[in-house]
Amino acid sequence: MTVWQRTLIALVLLVLMSAGGAAAETRFLCALTDATECAAGVPCGAPEFGGVAPPTFMHIDIGKSLITLLAPAERRGEETTIDVALETASGWILSGIEHERAWSVFLTNEGNLTLTVTMDGTTWTGFGNCMPAADAKP
Repeated sequence: MTVWQRTLIALVLLVLMSAGGAAAETRFLCALTDATECAAGVPCGAPEFGGVAPPTFMHIDIGKSLITLLAPAERRGEETTIDVALETASGWILSGIEHERAWSVFLTNEGNLTLTVTMDGTTWTGFGNCMPAADAKP
């Protein structure tokens, strides 16, 4: 094998390894920044959470199929199971069902988050931003 062939193989392996690392990101820290509630026959507005503090900060671990609330403090540690996780060219599509509510998340490669929660006659839509959890080092 010539030096040129060895160099080409090494370069191909290096590119494949770096691409695999980027595509393998499965843990994110996310902050919800805006939310809207829409109900049948009622104008859309701020969500009504029935006295429960709305989630504002979360950890998404696709590998463990788990979303864990980090804030507000009184809800820290609450968990939601991810039932479906699909990686696309644009990012991740996640979904699940909790307490008779269907939810879905679209997390783009650029870190934009769109959350929808659907229940009987009402939808909540949330927007936020995410970053790879590995980037959150002091």
